[in-house]
Amino acid sequence: MADRPMSLTAELAAVERAARSERAKLRGKLFDTIRLTKAYRRVFLQPGAATAKDQQLVLNDLIDRSELGRASLSLDAQELAALEGQRRVVLHLFGRFRLDDARLRQLETDLTETINDEE
Repeated sequence: MADRPMSLTAELAAVERAARSERAKLRGKLFDTIRLTKAYRRVFLQPGAATAKDQQLVLNDLIDRSELGRASLSLDAQELAALEGQRRVVLHLFGRFRLDDARLRQLETDLTETINDEE
C-alpha cells in the first residue's frame, strides 16, 4: 500500500499548496524590494527623511550586493573584477563615514553576524 500512487485529488491539493507557498514567497520578496527601494530613495534623494532603519537596510544591501567580508573563489575573472569594483565602492562609502574605532568594530561585528546568519 505504501507504493500506491497519490490520487488525483491529493496530487492537485499538493500542487495548490506548493503554488500558494511560492506566491507567498514572491509576495514577501516584492514587499522587501519595495521597502528597500523606498529606503534608498529616502537615504539618497530626500535629505532628512531617512530613518535609522532605512540607513541600516541600505548599508546591509550594499554589503550583501558587494559580498563584502566573503571570499570569492568560484567566479571567473570578469565576475571577480565586477565584484571587486562593487566592494571598492562600499569601502569608499565606509571610508567617508570617518567612524571611530569602536564604531568600526561594531560594524564589523554586525557584518560578521549578518554573514553567519545567512550561512
